[in-house]
Amino acid sequence: MNKRKLPAYRLHRGSGQAIVQIRGKRHYLGPHDSPKSREKYHRIIAELVADPGATLQAVRQSTVRSINEVLLAYWQWAQEYYRNPDGTPGKELEKMWAVVERVMEMYGSTDAGQFGPIALTAVRAKMVADGQSRTYINAQVIRIRRVFKWAVAAELVPPSVLGALKALEGLKAGRTKARETERVMPVDESVARQLLPFLAPPVRAMVELQLLTGMRSDNVTAIRPCDVDMTGAEWVYKPVRHKTKHRGRELRIALGPKAQAIVKQFLGMMLPSSDNYIFRPDAAAEWRSTERRKNRKSPMTPSQAKRKPKRKPKKAPGERYETATYRRAITYGLGQLAKSLGHELPKDRPVTKKWLESVGVTYWHPHQLRHTLGTAVRKQFGFEAAQIALGHASPDATKLYAEADFEMAKRIARELG
Repeated sequence: MNKRKLPAYRLHRGSGQAIVQIRGKRHYLGPHDSPKSREKYHRIIAELVADPGATLQAVRQSTVRSINEVLLAYWQWAQEYYRNPDGTPGKELEKMWAVVERVMEMYGSTDAGQFGPIALTAVRAKMVADGQSRTYINAQVIRIRRVFKWAVAAELVPPSVLGALKALEGLKAGRTKARETERVMPVDESVARQLLPFLAPPVRAMVELQLLTGMRSDNVTAIRPCDVDMTGAEWVYKPVRHKTKHRGRELRIALGPKAQAIVKQFLGMMLPSSDNYIFRPDAAAEWRSTERRKNRKSPMTPSQAKRKPKRKPKKAPGERYETATYRRAITYGLGQLAKSLGHELPKDRPVTKKWLESVGVTYWHPHQLRHTLGTAVRKQFGFEAAQIALGHASPDATKLYAEADFEMAKRIARELG
């Protein structure tokens, strides 16, 4: 569809409604010149054209732009901008949608040029009432400002709107009713290792790697042979995706002898250039199936032994772990640990932190392993070494310091992992 000839927003004289005609079909939009009819017009155009540029052009043609129209144009832009190098949607996109949806729900029909600090305060108050944490709410408010910063650059709202929104300060600890989150504390290494027998081999390996390297969950789940330089005494893992990649920073994680031994167990026939993920859910599913058969109380019949797995299961294991599935695998393992201690698993609800603590099992999640390694390094090598080992260097550090830091990271890898 030609961007310069978008289907027009028109009056249907017979009914008094607004219409848009696309490929010979009339779409009735509601009372002519009403905010809702214009919102529906731009939504239909966006869905059919599926082009951020065309949507932006359509919104610019409006004399009064509603919040919904601006957010629609922003969202189409964001879907392209917040993408990973492999083309998959980035995590930031999900967080942005949560805040876009919230603002649309409360102020969708409002003139975007009239959205100010009072409206932003109301959105924030609703998040507080919904029980969201103070740090999360502050982050979401920053994302709302980011939307309007984009809208100013796209000439959809005047700069004064963004300036007014910046006047609203973030929620302060102890001065708000917003829920405070618990500080992420390290999990005792003995507690983490107590769980290892109850985890599938790929999950067990990821836990051990985090204990040795302190890498983030999204890095350990994404290791591929092609991302690891195996030529030196200390292997160097360069994640394709990481937290500060958008700032132009390269993340390097040194893998010492113990970490290398763990990875080697899962390489199998993979070539160094392979782009397959090393730790795979399908391997975990196969392990669980084997364990179930081994622990059967009744003998297996010949027909059961010959039975082939379903060719197309309803939900086949994915090709890699995501941080959420990795975390759930840990929680599942904690449930199995509790079961081994004689506790009956809840039948009508999943295993939760509250239930685990009620039966005396310490709940923990993968991100705590990063803090465990940081604590160990700080005790043995000092505070600065802990920052280096965990990749907490400033993004504008000089190359000279970056090289010196990585030499320290390699030394830590040699001695600890």
